[in-house]
Amino acid sequence: MVEENTRTDNEVFEREPIIVTLGGREFSFAEPGNRRRRGLIRLLISVGHLLPSNTQKTAEKAIENDPRLGLDVVDAMLDVLYDALAVSDDDKKTLDDTAEDGEIIAAFTAVSGILRDPFGAQAETKPTRKTRRKAS
Repeated sequence: MVEENTRTDNEVFEREPIIVTLGGREFSFAEPGNRRRRGLIRLLISVGHLLPSNTQKTAEKAIENDPRLGLDVVDAMLDVLYDALAVSDDDKKTLDDTAEDGEIIAAFTAVSGILRDPFGAQAETKPTRKTRRKAS
């Protein structure tokens, strides 16, 4: 007897939540559903619009040349994290004073990585028999 698979796409590709640190505190980020993911991706895009280019090297150079831009970007990243991590208003007040720039950037990178990679492409895959190359 064949059992019918009733799992949704999100359940099939669901990964374990990640833990990020802000202000010395740990926060969990679980992979969101499709609608929430799209909303969070819109926020990621808004952070990208602060930068003059999509290339990391150009963005780093722009921030180096204009420290105000760097401050704006880090604050925008923190705002995205507040939404993504569902941070309470009381915690926001604390994190505004305690979250370090390095923590914010690391947490933003981890969260945005999950949002941009909904199928877990980072997972190691093995080639099938058809795609393996013969040793010469």
